[in-house]
Amino acid sequence: MRIRQGQPAERAALETLAAAAFLDYVRGIGRDWPGPYDWLAERLAKGEVWVVESIGGPLLGMAALSQDTGARTLTVDLLAVAPAAQGQGIGHALLAHAEALARAAGARTMHLHTVAKYDRLVRLYEGAGFRVTHTGPRPKGDDGHPRAFLRKWLDEQETPA
Repeated sequence: MRIRQGQPAERAALETLAAAAFLDYVRGIGRDWPGPYDWLAERLAKGEVWVVESIGGPLLGMAALSQDTGARTLTVDLLAVAPAAQGQGIGHALLAHAEALARAAGARTMHLHTVAKYDRLVRLYEGAGFRVTHTGPRPKGDDGHPRAFLRKWLDEQETPA
């Protein structure tokens, strides 16, 4: 398994991976299908998408990351693992990779959010060192499913008690 930047030519494969990874998630909040992923081409071109591949095999996971250097934060905008590869540490590997990138860029915190009712996802992120800071509507408009907003402090001196 290796982590590398996603390539624009992989857009279709990554859209398929994300749709498969999020199918149960979106059905649980009343939507029929994940997506759209119309933002993916731009993010791939900017080098903001990282993928996990098995050596000589398929793509197993992906993460879309954005950095705010002024605020010294890195946001995990999307984390997706192919259903057949879930439970094998791929999500944790992507989060660890994101943290290494954040630290190298001088970030002090990492952020992400997920639907609050998905305890297993909240536990995954907590297991990677994130803490729930609050719950509320999603940033792009309320859909009736509160999000759990999580943060990981990278500077030990800033970590709240």
